Amino acid sequence: MIQSILLTTNIRLILSVVVTIAVVYVLRSHIKDGLRPLQYGVIGLVTFTAFVHLISGANDYILFLNGMGYMALLLALYFVPLGNLARYQPWLYVAVIAYTVVTIVLYFVVHPWGLHAGTPDVLGWVTKVVEVVLIGALLIDLQQSRQSQPGLSKRLR
Repeated sequence: MIQSILLTTNIRLILSVVVTIAVVYVLRSHIKDGLRPLQYGVIGLVTFTAFVHLISGANDYILFLNGMGYMALLLALYFVPLGNLARYQPWLYVAVIAYTVVTIVLYFVVHPWGLHAGTPDVLGWVTKVVEVVLIGALLIDLQQSRQSQPGLSKRLR
């Protein structure tokens, strides 16, 4: 009974919107913390990708969970105070990049040639392009983080 209530399409749609709004609220409250311009781009790309997966996942648990994973990784990457664990932040970049690569690969496993029911999946293709741009932005941001924090590149090895 509880499982059927928690996992209905309407509940997942509402949860998707609430999670997205909550993340945007958290992001807005941290703007004063001095994020680099590229980090705002990463935030936008992850939020777009997560929202597409959350909304598309209203009928598919895998997509829904993928969107929730993107939101969790975004919060961990930029907004969770790591304190003594800050030395592990480069691994969060690696985790988001790996997560995105797996998402892209699995999309093409499920939708060969980007087709859905025999027709081109335009939203899927747009999302995959955004994800490729996200990977590039994360790599550049990781490099900028290394340059701004001496010794960070040694920690990733």
